[in-house]
Amino acid sequence: MTMAIVSGPDNFLPSSAHVHSVIFMGKGRLYGTSEIADRLGVTRQRAHVITRQKGFPEPYEELVMGSVWQIKDVEAWIAEHRPELNEDPES
Repeated sequence: MTMAIVSGPDNFLPSSAHVHSVIFMGKGRLYGTSEIADRLGVTRQRAHVITRQKGFPEPYEELVMGSVWQIKDVEAWIAEHRPELNEDPES
């Protein structure tokens, strides 16, 4: 897995970069579709469907590589809709 750490607006990735996870330093922790899939124990395709359902948190940002969500929003959704998975990885 390739990970990029972006710490400000002057840092960017070339359009050819294949990035699966992005962490924006200073803006909070984020999940992409792959992280949501891992957290829910489903495929990325199923996670994509879940993230488009009514009631799932709105993405924090739409990037070229896909949508990203704040972890706190996704974890709140999991606590309400998937309580059997309610083991916050942040703690």
